[in-house]
Amino acid sequence: MNEANTTPQMQDIAKKLSPLLSKHRDDIALNEKLFRKIKAVYEKRKQMKLDDQQIRVVEKYYRDFVRMGADLPKDKQDTLRKLNEHLALLTLKFGDNVLAETNKNLNWSSEIKKTWTACRRM
Repeated sequence: MNEANTTPQMQDIAKKLSPLLSKHRDDIALNEKLFRKIKAVYEKRKQMKLDDQQIRVVEKYYRDFVRMGADLPKDKQDTLRKLNEHLALLTLKFGDNVLAETNKNLNWSSEIKKTWTACRRM
């Protein structure tokens, strides 16, 4: 969302949206009703006369939801939600820091070029 082509306004928007997007992902991944349906299909996949590709899709979705925390107890899901939100903000901060250092190095690089050009003219 907030890569090399950014502005301070874009960075501010990203800081506001990052926790919202994290919550949205968690609301899907930790949706109890949705996971119950996925798990029901997963548990009956062998009896459903599915082809190999369909079985693969069912297994992948089930495994993805489990890995995202859908099978955790409610208290652990709440902890996971907090960690995901915090991680989203840290990831954004890391990107901002990398961008700032890159920009600093670009400025430093242009200063070296100016000095080199000036020395060559002497």
